[in-house]
Amino acid sequence: MKTNIVSIVKGTDANHIVEETFNLLKPEIRSGDLCLVKPNLCTLRLPETGATTHPELVEGVVNMLRDRFAELVIVESDSAASSAEMKFMYCGYYDIAKRADVRLLNLTRSECLNLKFEHTGLTMGLPRILLDCDYFVSVPALKTHSLTVFTANIKNLYGLLPHPRKTMYHGKVHEIVAELNAFVQPKLCLVDGIVGMEGNGPNKGDPAHFGAVIGGTDTLYVDTICCNAIGL
Repeated sequence: MKTNIVSIVKGTDANHIVEETFNLLKPEIRSGDLCLVKPNLCTLRLPETGATTHPELVEGVVNMLRDRFAELVIVESDSAASSAEMKFMYCGYYDIAKRADVRLLNLTRSECLNLKFEHTGLTMGLPRILLDCDYFVSVPALKTHSLTVFTANIKNLYGLLPHPRKTMYHGKVHEIVAELNAFVQPKLCLVDGIVGMEGNGPNKGDPAHFGAVIGGTDTLYVDTICCNAIGL
């Protein structure tokens, strides 16, 4: 029977944290053509605010996976207020893309397939690349959330929806997020709690210096541990 292991690595050095997380988890990674990495870049706010994933943490993940895949791609979609390109630029992701030789992809501009979301009755477009990738990594920020109470791995996939006006789906956000996780199924996750957010998240809360990254291979299990760690 598969054993779920969750790692908690304290510190502020992103590279050390990533290396230690991989050493503890020892994730089973089959080499392949394409690996996608999804940070949380929901807004034009720097990682020091706790609103977005620190680029150095994502860079550390990319460097650990570099030899396993022909291509690594960091993905994000547009929001109503800003494009994915603007968020990549503002949050420092163009710098790491150049250093790490990875591609940045705006999912809003990607080819989509229409999929039926059974529990909502909605038919929604989902970028084809999400279904074609060999390995998917979620690297969210650890935050409280005004709509869903909490956000880390599972809620992070809401940013895969290509439509910029995602608020139009807020009435069925829980069902949509659950089905997104069934479609995509992340294989590895590292939750950036070096600086998280508390209060009116995901954008307007206060920085919370949690000082650790929580990792695992089961997103639901990791999110449960995250909730416990912050007292939810």
